[in-house]
Amino acid sequence: MSTDHVSETRDRLAVAVAELADSDKFRAWLRARASFRDYSFGNLCLIVSQCPDASQVAGYKTWQGLGRQVRKGERGIKILAPCVRKVEDKDSGDQVRRVVAFRAVSVFDIAQTDGEPLPALDYRPLDGGCPDLADFLCGVAMSAGLDIRRERLTDGKHGYLRCSEKLIVVNSECSDAMASKVVAHELGHFFDPWLTEHPDEYGTHRGDCEAVAESVAFVVCASHGVDAGPSAIGYVASWIDGDATRVKDLAERIDAAARAILNTEGGKR
Repeated sequence: MSTDHVSETRDRLAVAVAELADSDKFRAWLRARASFRDYSFGNLCLIVSQCPDASQVAGYKTWQGLGRQVRKGERGIKILAPCVRKVEDKDSGDQVRRVVAFRAVSVFDIAQTDGEPLPALDYRPLDGGCPDLADFLCGVAMSAGLDIRRERLTDGKHGYLRCSEKLIVVNSECSDAMASKVVAHELGHFFDPWLTEHPDEYGTHRGDCEAVAESVAFVVCASHGVDAGPSAIGYVASWIDGDATRVKDLAERIDAAARAILNTEGGKR
């Protein structure tokens, strides 16, 4: 795929992300996502100890706001919520808000509620196979010194890259086509020039890194006639909160990684 075609394909993805982000469905999804808090490690331990199978938890009124009702008789999951008060700062004398204590509150898992389904993005894993793409990506991985392993993964994970072990792991439950897209995604991380220079900053810039990797997968799949749109568009949109301009802001990283993959000697067709 030429330099122009890489950029054109990436621009097509940006347009598709923008169209999704402008939809009512995406706005509803964002509102729902904002309703779920990030819990501290201590509260996560409390949640798991009381409800090991919990997946999404929220307070009684939050569930009502999402169109769901906690079923009568359900027992709440107790966690600790901070009590914030205005106090005087000893150094400046200004009134500041600080945590002064904690109180027990109840949250409920989605399995304890009934009602409207939570808004979801359109996401359809790829079906079937694409042997040419699979062979190509295996060649790229081998040239980069990476091994590819298939094993059963939990929590909905499709795969991951472990640079320290030179290893890409792909969920054995994935179709052959989806597995190829996952390998392309992980190679996107591996060849991301910014991530290569800042390997310890993935956690801080996870949204951008995931948007880059998935955009690279979209471009690489397109080079072999595979439409990754059903799985890529919503994924990219979710990581950049629907801000399609981020795809263009990240263009240099996306294009550099895609070209590095497509121009790898071991992977060339």
